[in-house]
Amino acid sequence: MSKALFISYYFPPLGFAGVQRSLKFAKYLPDYGYEVSVVAGSGAKMELPDDPSMMNEAKHARVCQVELNTYEKYLAKVSALRPAKLIPFGSMHWWVRAAKRSCERAVIEEKPDLLYVTVSPFPAARVGAHISKKYNIPWVLDMRDPWALDPYYFYPTRLHHIMQMAEMERMCELADAVVMNTPNALDALARRFPRLAKRKLCYITNGWDKEDFCGLDHVPAEAQGPLTIAHTGSFSTDFAARVNPVNRKMLGLGGKKLLDYLRYSPVSSDILARSPFYLLQTIRQMIDEQLIAAEDIQLVFAGVEREDDKRLIQAYALEKQVEYKGYLNHAQSIRVLLEADVLFLPLHKPENGEFPLIVPGKTYEYLAARRPILALLPKGDAAGFVEATKMGFVCDPTNTDQIRQRLLALLKRKRNNDLDMIPDTNFINGFERRKLTGQLAKIFDDVLARKTLRVA
Repeated sequence: MSKALFISYYFPPLGFAGVQRSLKFAKYLPDYGYEVSVVAGSGAKMELPDDPSMMNEAKHARVCQVELNTYEKYLAKVSALRPAKLIPFGSMHWWVRAAKRSCERAVIEEKPDLLYVTVSPFPAARVGAHISKKYNIPWVLDMRDPWALDPYYFYPTRLHHIMQMAEMERMCELADAVVMNTPNALDALARRFPRLAKRKLCYITNGWDKEDFCGLDHVPAEAQGPLTIAHTGSFSTDFAARVNPVNRKMLGLGGKKLLDYLRYSPVSSDILARSPFYLLQTIRQMIDEQLIAAEDIQLVFAGVEREDDKRLIQAYALEKQVEYKGYLNHAQSIRVLLEADVLFLPLHKPENGEFPLIVPGKTYEYLAARRPILALLPKGDAAGFVEATKMGFVCDPTNTDQIRQRLLALLKRKRNNDLDMIPDTNFINGFERRKLTGQLAKIFDDVLARKTLRVA
């Protein structure tokens, strides 16, 4: 078997969505002829929930954690200070140092044939480039987020964005293959960096794992009771309030702050669309206008309850309509999907008709759950996938009139006991994790074949 060394900042026992892609690849790559070892972690305790249950899926991979020395621990504390965030590329210098050292040790011990580097955090690409050059090992750069092209991000200054764009192009040029995770992200990359060799650019979507649904039965919807609408994962309410002055004003938190005059985004987005803001606003209006009764809808949020989300719910006086389950492990979150009547899928809305370039990771498990999706999505891959599977009620994420229409339609179907969907099963099965891992293995094979040709 060939050997692949993963450089993955986020990996179990961490339990949030960012670990799923690299974990599932590591789980299924042995089926395609690749042994996997992983250099993981930050070397410091992360303020993220753990899900030790997912370690069972990485049992065939050898995992080592990045360890910081005393100096690097000091740098990590300094970089966490607000002024340090204004220094381009300075915030994770401590981790790059430690990760390079851990990877060099792993290369000597494991003798990998190939490196797989997953970003974000984006400085991980520098670690991959360094190890590749020093040990003459080809490397694959896999972007879970579209880096400097992403309209979701706001940078401290325009200079920060210019430097990140240059760094992104340089890393893509150095990598032997670049994998994006949506078709639109791949198109944006090819347009922005036309000098990149097309043969090494591709995309592999995120997906769902059939084994995660084994033994879990779909719970039939009932005509009686409230329409239960579930969401798994976190919202972006706090991020919207922090970086977008328009969203901050909409939340009643004041107008522009001093740093807002410096802050820059390549394509500014309504980030509140990636929160329950517009849904709550619509439900409040419908109750006040007596279109629905307060007990007709129940929202179930499975994820860490943040203060910004709590204040938002209180502002619309919908505390009785919202149940926060707190952080759940992966198996428990899937159970929430299967027990809900409807699944809530919001996404930020870029300005000027631009595409978001991402598809939330939860989308694929929503599709696999075969429950109707209330999809508050702008035009793009996410909306396209939901529509193609015939699983969703798609509408503009900021248009409360459209949201109202979708909610009334879902309530009517609930009362008529008509919430079961007839999905395009073949399309949904195309996102199964084992199949997606086969696509990655093919990329690995091509990269290693090109290396053999160069040596010959």
